[in-house]
Amino acid sequence: MFSYNPNPSAPNDSIKYLKGTGKYFIALFNGIAGEEIFSPPQNGEPNYFTFNYNGRDNEYHQQIHHLPNIVVKALCKNEVEKAKVEEFLNIKYGCIKTAKSYLYKIPNVPTQQYLVNNDPIELVEEKSGWLKVKYYPEQNGEWLGKTIVGWIKKSDLEAN
Repeated sequence: MFSYNPNPSAPNDSIKYLKGTGKYFIALFNGIAGEEIFSPPQNGEPNYFTFNYNGRDNEYHQQIHHLPNIVVKALCKNEVEKAKVEEFLNIKYGCIKTAKSYLYKIPNVPTQQYLVNNDPIELVEEKSGWLKVKYYPEQNGEWLGKTIVGWIKKSDLEAN
């Protein structure tokens, strides 16, 4: 469960307009649309992300492909909650801690792509000081529909 402040200048209650953490509404991961039932991901994939704006009724349900970047960034700031979500979903998360982290096709074979400080990622695999990661690029808080997969140096994920 996550709690966020609404952005007063936003035209509606969409997640892309959330602004920081707070007490005003909650987002529940893996709620089943229209029901008060919660279940683990099916086949390792998320089911639904449910928003509750008034504390009584679940008002918004959306099937999702992955946790939104704003949620992963918030988890990176709270290791206790991050550990709970990682255990429940069986997915590891992190945020880039260096100014620039180059992506590699395979360890030691660089690409032109890179991630920047605080970019949220899913950790797929670890091998000899390298991490295979997934990054979900967004524009104005909306996923662009593609996933970037590559290897980064493990040191780029750890605080210096």
